[in-house]
Amino acid sequence: MGRTGPRDDEHPASHLLTGKVLDTSAILDIAARRSLYGQALVDTALRDGSLLSVPAAALMEAWAGVDPTIAGQAPLVLLRALPVVMVEHLDGETAEAVGAMAAHQSAPASGVAHAVYVARRRGWTIVTRDPDAVIALDPQAAFEPLP
Repeated sequence: MGRTGPRDDEHPASHLLTGKVLDTSAILDIAARRSLYGQALVDTALRDGSLLSVPAAALMEAWAGVDPTIAGQAPLVLLRALPVVMVEHLDGETAEAVGAMAAHQSAPASGVAHAVYVARRRGWTIVTRDPDAVIALDPQAAFEPLP
């Protein structure tokens, strides 16, 4: 029997809207307010109703990379709670595909690999501070480098 509705990890209107996929570096940039671009990306998504896809593996890496205090973690909690943010779950099937993609890298980064996987599936652009990591996984991937 076929699927009749969106998967649990899909925003109900994700097939109708555009969006961007945030890798670990982009999540950390936004959380730490490192660049005006990251903040403008969130502001634009809120204003226009476009979606920000946050792969679970990238979110996990971002959590591991912030100060473990409430002050360090609060921006990630706030980002995740935004109505335009869609956390992409990492189920068994996705984990296999992401792992296979990352296996060919000397230092696989699961957050970037999950972002590339999601971007391929949705046809969206990846926002990253590390374009080389994206290109290593998929030379054809569309990305926007953070300044």
